[in-house]
Amino acid sequence: MTSLSETSILSGAGGQSTGYQIEQSIRFNQAHVAHLERTPSGASNRRTWTFSAWMKFSGTSTNGYHNIFCARSGANDYFELAKEVSTTGNNRLDVMNKVSSSVGLRLITTRQFRDPSAWYHIMNVCDMTNGREEDRYIFYINGERLDAADYSTYTMPTQNYDTYVNTANLHEIGAYNGGSGYTMDGYMAEIHFVDGTAYGPENFGEFKEDTDLWVPIKYTGSHGTNGFYLKGQNSSALGADSSGNGNNYANTGFQTHDKRNDSPTNNHATFNNLVNANAAYANGNIQTSISSAYGKAFMSFTLPNTGTWYWEGQEFNNVNDPATYQGIVDADVEKLYDKAVGNRLLNMGTFTGITVYSNAGQSLATYEYKNGSETSSSGAAILSTSRLGFLWEPENNRLTIYDDGSQYQQFTSINAGNYIFGVNMGTGGAALSYRLFIEADDWTEAPAGITSANALNTKNIGS
Repeated sequence: MTSLSETSILSGAGGQSTGYQIEQSIRFNQAHVAHLERTPSGASNRRTWTFSAWMKFSGTSTNGYHNIFCARSGANDYFELAKEVSTTGNNRLDVMNKVSSSVGLRLITTRQFRDPSAWYHIMNVCDMTNGREEDRYIFYINGERLDAADYSTYTMPTQNYDTYVNTANLHEIGAYNGGSGYTMDGYMAEIHFVDGTAYGPENFGEFKEDTDLWVPIKYTGSHGTNGFYLKGQNSSALGADSSGNGNNYANTGFQTHDKRNDSPTNNHATFNNLVNANAAYANGNIQTSISSAYGKAFMSFTLPNTGTWYWEGQEFNNVNDPATYQGIVDADVEKLYDKAVGNRLLNMGTFTGITVYSNAGQSLATYEYKNGSETSSSGAAILSTSRLGFLWEPENNRLTIYDDGSQYQQFTSINAGNYIFGVNMGTGGAALSYRLFIEADDWTEAPAGITSANALNTKNIGS
């Protein structure tokens, strides 16, 4: 298995299996303005604290700020840690503290965070009592410290400066200003806030000897008066504090399925918003909306060449004639990376799958393709909104497609290659909306014998 991203899997980002396992994450869906919030009952240490969390970002095509952590009482008094996303291609981290309209702290990284398949460990360490200016506020990314040269904007405060964190004002994770703006799109896991102590990254992670990747370890320290530890293990109370302090964060905008099994120690496949054409993404990059004819979206993992693998997909907006192409193509084909809309699945000579033509609520026609050639123009009709299952058995060169739990078609003798799953909008009217179901908890149509061990994640694939 490989990750289709702008780079290879980044340090600490591959969802590596380690002795310490993180079982779940919290999905922040920007469309739902999902976020966590709490107002401390009293102020605490505003000069010394540590924030540590693992994050998997989505929505890199959405312009604006994706808030990670903030404290705020108004437009002129706040602390904010966010990922800045711009139409010019920036996907960088930005921290700012403003008091009475005066900016005392401002750091903007030169490093970009574009990889939608990667889990990043992001730490902010605040020690305003430190006599060394460069040690008053420190970013650690996957265990590595950023220095002054790693910022495009570098404004460090004077000694003993008070941040807005740990005031008795609204604190939010995943949003800003009560959720009215700057909402996050992506996943967060293992969220620690330590009040009163400036810790190094060795308290939260380590470099794995055999791979030199940064992996999580269990934090064993205390959290301080206003500190918290959010695991996201309760789907109805994602902001429950596991530190023992009872500093629970209230849930706002979350859905039942926003507790996910995708985690830094078990990374799951999603759509890859770096390899697409005219596609937007939501729900942690498992949902795509393709806006025009021949637009396309592809999975973030290439499919393994051994084993048995299963996932589900569904067009769910029930619109007129979007002509939905769905199936597998060789990830090594150059046209995959060409964002020209004309380079659709049918133009990739390895395409194996189906094209479903439907009007809203009607079944019209299904076309079948194997190794780039049409094998049937009169396949049994499938409703465009059917839940489809895809069973990949590479050692038998076989792809089986299920329609609402029943076998629709089995393609054998598929040419060897490094395949990836894709979705393509053909000619038609309204935009195509399509959702992947990667986690076994979301499956509804899995054939007999298929279990969570067949899901596309790094714990199963062993990478």
